[in-house]
Amino acid sequence: MALAALLLLQLETNAWLLPPVLSLGVGGSLVAVGGYAMSRWRWRQYWLITAAALLLQLPLYLLVQQWQNRISQRRAGVIIRALATYHRTQQQFPDSLAQLTPRYLPRLPTTAYGIVTPAPFQYYSPALTNDSATYQLGYGMGLFVQAFYSSSTGQWTYHE
Repeated sequence: MALAALLLLQLETNAWLLPPVLSLGVGGSLVAVGGYAMSRWRWRQYWLITAAALLLQLPLYLLVQQWQNRISQRRAGVIIRALATYHRTQQQFPDSLAQLTPRYLPRLPTTAYGIVTPAPFQYYSPALTNDSATYQLGYGMGLFVQAFYSSSTGQWTYHE
């Protein structure tokens, strides 16, 4: 139950959950192992299942986070290509991503973070970057981590 709740929270809020996942996984597993050692035979299978579920939280958390990042960057690629097309036809970058719809994109993609309320991409136009030829596209990967794509380098960077 705790595993499902933490994964749902991660998918919805893209919160940085590594400390709770670690503490719940390790602490809960120790409690489960202790319960296993002190319980009767018929209850031991439940303690083993609990310990296994709690220990699976960390690798599952990391897999979910990597999956969300890959999906978000793939969706960002659609926006990056639309921005390049907009720049070729208009000789400038748009002031906001909303200017890409519907001519360049049927709708704006969202990040893979959030199930009920998908998180939008953050766009920093050339006016905001103080460089008429450079924009940045980003998204939040948690409470402390932001991913940014820079049009000048064509690379993703991560800032804490």
